[in-house]
Amino acid sequence: MNIGLRSALFCLVASIINLPAPTAVAEEESNTKAEAELLEESKSVELSVAPLDQIIFPSDRPQWLDNVPQLDDSVHNWVVVSSPSDTFEASEQNLRLMQRAAVLTYIQRLVNAGRNFDFFTITNEWIDEKLVRKSYHGEVTQGDTVLFEHATELEFDEPTRQEIHRAWKQVQISDRLGIMGLTVGGGFCLLVLASAVTGMLSRRVKTKHKVATS
Repeated sequence: MNIGLRSALFCLVASIINLPAPTAVAEEESNTKAEAELLEESKSVELSVAPLDQIIFPSDRPQWLDNVPQLDDSVHNWVVVSSPSDTFEASEQNLRLMQRAAVLTYIQRLVNAGRNFDFFTITNEWIDEKLVRKSYHGEVTQGDTVLFEHATELEFDEPTRQEIHRAWKQVQISDRLGIMGLTVGGGFCLLVLASAVTGMLSRRVKTKHKVATS
């Protein structure tokens, strides 16, 4: 047997010895396939489970809850939505606070009242009677927790805006009268003081004149 044939036979035997067993190859392929299936299943589970901090709203939640304030038309609308709360009562109380904040913000914008908050009396009864046009309460889900939500749509029509303007004008008139009263009072005090000084000077002049003539 020549050298070339011996080398070929030697390489063939070496390659046969180094080949993995058929069962080992099959087992390795099976493990790889199982790992891929497990990874794919974990990904699908992650996608199907919502994050714990994500809030899921019900399908029948009204669309108007997402409206932004509309203050350019003849009737102004402002939607107020409470923060999701653990109890029904807490959600309702949060809505009341947010309603007052929305009304105060609206009034400041309407009459440019600055930080003057107390010129117009705001009560829950006034809000319910004059402003509330739509209301809603329902449940939302955050993770495994059921929370409560309240919402109202406030409507500021022309009569309501006139009522606010009248109250603001009364404040402005009172402020002007107060300033006028201070001005008049200050002028009167100055007049009295000037008269007193003039009287004192006159008495001194008369006294000196009497002394000189005597």
